[in-house]
Formats: sequence, structure tokens, C-alpha cells
Amino acid sequence: MSKSTMQSMLRALLKVSIGSAGYVVTGFAANVIAANTLGANAFGVFSLAISLLNVLQEVCGSGIDLAMVRIAAGYLPEDRVRAEMVFKAAFRVKILITLVLSGALYALADTIALAVFKEPALGRPLEWASVGLIGFALMNYQLARLQAEERFTAYAFLKAAANAAKVAALLALWQLDGISLDAVAMAWMLTFFVSYLAGMPLFAWPSRRISGRPSRHDFSELFKFARWIIASHFLFTLYSRVDAFLLGRYWGSYEIGVYSVAWNLSFVIDLLTYSVITTLLPRAARLTTDREKSAHLKTTVLLCTGLAVTLSPLFFLIDFILAVLFPDFAGSAEPFRILLIGGLVTLIVHPLYLILYSSNRAEILTAIDFFLVLFSFCLGLYLVPRYGINGAAYTTMAGRIFGSALIAFFVGRQIVSGKN
Repeated sequence: MSKSTMQSMLRALLKVSIGSAGYVVTGFAANVIAANTLGANAFGVFSLAISLLNVLQEVCGSGIDLAMVRIAAGYLPEDRVRAEMVFKAAFRVKILITLVLSGALYALADTIALAVFKEPALGRPLEWASVGLIGFALMNYQLARLQAEERFTAYAFLKAAANAAKVAALLALWQLDGISLDAVAMAWMLTFFVSYLAGMPLFAWPSRRISGRPSRHDFSELFKFARWIIASHFLFTLYSRVDAFLLGRYWGSYEIGVYSVAWNLSFVIDLLTYSVITTLLPRAARLTTDREKSAHLKTTVLLCTGLAVTLSPLFFLIDFILAVLFPDFAGSAEPFRILLIGGLVTLIVHPLYLILYSSNRAEILTAIDFFLVLFSFCLGLYLVPRYGINGAAYTTMAGRIFGSALIAFFVGRQIVSGKN
């Protein structure tokens, strides 16, 4: 990889990271307000609703988005019309699936709250989550389109604006003495629509000049790749929330609230991992030769290892961070340290799976995530009922290490087989 390419990659990563930093800071502020004003019990109920929202949005979310980026980035910038048809096909598929899931979640909200989690207070937040599911899908479509077009400055703005709207809404509720579980859930979900509306002017030009409808081939091409990504991301998100679901099943809202603070703090690392993947995906989509893939792999490992080393001092700083920002959640320190280890391993290894995308082997990642869910669920059934919060953290850490080992193995085999 040439020096100019590396510099271009770093500039793009810097833009995405700035947007992610704004997203992290504002999202973190929103969680600080919600956790400290709602208290551990209500914040635990709210976190369960968010966890279910995150799992369901993967059915209509990043799987289709990543397929759209993977296909459209291959046409851009030479064939703008073809890329626009891919964008339109992806949007229509997302909206259709999202509306079906949203309606099902709304109808089953009370049933899920009582039958699965035995928490009556969860019903109303789940109803709001069904509304938020639509806004979340719309917002993420815009982000994915900006990613495909490598418009990372606009991407950074829109990503940061999403959580800034949450902070503004929560601060307004706080000032009006209107903080409640229902009000926080409502404000949180409606801000997705605010972000989507804020992003609409970014697509007014030049796409408005391109007319036409996507063809059957556009939908077929999208589904051919997206089916594996949808399954993979759904399974991965399900795995990543096995900890919270099992805590909700075997413990209570207080434990979920304490654990959610630790999880939200560790999520900073996941967002950085996602920033790296976001930046590299359009480039990875254009890799063709084994030499290009090997060079890309080496650069990614070097970059991610440096980022992991930079973040490692958080292991020792967590007690101070909690004392300042979450004084009532001192019990979140130990699970955070456990989650941090898994998060750093993920940061180093997970961006490597883009090699599988560039080789059109997304089905391998789906298989990895299937075994990851199975592994984590079985381990969690043993650890969480016995060890509570720390058991949930160990379940997630072990799952991350297990999944990373599988990714490293299959990516390495893909590179070796390509050279033979």
C-alpha cells in the first residue's frame, strides 16, 4: 500500500473517528443523564428495551446497509446511475421489513415484558422501541449511503447529530422536571427521526437528477450478498446482548442497570472498531488481487493494534471515571474491566473480516456468528445465574475472544488459499 493511500485512509479514519467521537461523547452524556436521573432500576428496564431494539434493527439494519455499501461502492464513481438504483432498492427493502417488525414489536410488547422478562414496566418502553425502530432504520440508511460515497465529513456530522438530539431532549425534560421512564423512552426514540430529517438535505443533489426504478437484478444482487450479512449481524447483535437478556431473566432491573453502565462505557471501544470498519469497507470492496488483500491486512492489524494500546489505560482509570460521572454505580468497575479485555481483542481482530467481504465469502462470517451465539448462550446459562453481573461480563469477554479466534483462522485460511 502506497504512502498516499495510507494517508488517504488515515484522513478518512480521522473524519469518521471525529464523528464517532461526537457520537460517543453525546451518547455518553445522554446515558449519564438517563442513568443518574432514572436510577438503577428504571435505567435497567430502559436498557432492556434498547437491547431488544438493537437486536431487531439488525434484521432490517446494518446487514442491508453493508450490502448496499459493498455493491454501490463498486459502481461509484464511474456508474452513478447504477449505484443510485442500488440505493433505492436497499431503501425499499429496509422500509418494508422495518414496518413489519415494528408492528410485531408493538403488538407483542406487553407479552414480551411479562412472559419473557417478568417485568411489567418494560411494556411501555418496548412500544416506544417499536416506533424508534423505524427512525433508527431511516437514520442508518443515510449513514450507509454517505459511507458508500465516502462522504466522511457529512457522515461525521450526521452521526454526531444523532446523539446530540438525545442530549438536548433529555436536558429539556430535566429542566421541565419531566424525567420518567416513559418520557425518556419517548424522547430517545423520536430523536432518530430528528436525525433523519437533519440529514435529508445532504442527498438533495445530485441524486435528485437520477430517475428510474430499481430493476429485479438490483434487488437480486442486493439479496444475494445481504442475506448472509443480515444473518451475520443479527446473530452477532443477539450474541452481544445475550448478557443483558440473561441478566433480565435470572436477576433484576437493578443488576441490569449496574451492568448497563459498564457496557455503555465499554461500547466506546466498539464504536472505534466500527469507525475502522466503516472507513475501510469501501476500500476493501475494491480489493481484487491477493497482494492487495495481504497489504490491506497488514495495514489494518498495525492500525488497530496501535489504537488498542492507546485505550488500554482505561483499565486503571475506570474507578475515577465512575466516581466522577456515575457516583451511584461503583459496582460497574469490575464488569467494565472484564468487558474492556474483550473489546480490545475485538478492535484488533474484527476489522480483518472485511477480507471475507472482498472475497464474497460473507457466509463464513454468518457461520462464525452462529457458533458465537451458541457458545455464548451456553456459557451464559452457566455463568449468569451463578455470578450475576460479573458472570454476564465474562460471558461477553469469552465470546469476543472465541469469535475473534474464528475470524483470524478463516481470514488467514482465505489469504493462504488465495496464494496457492
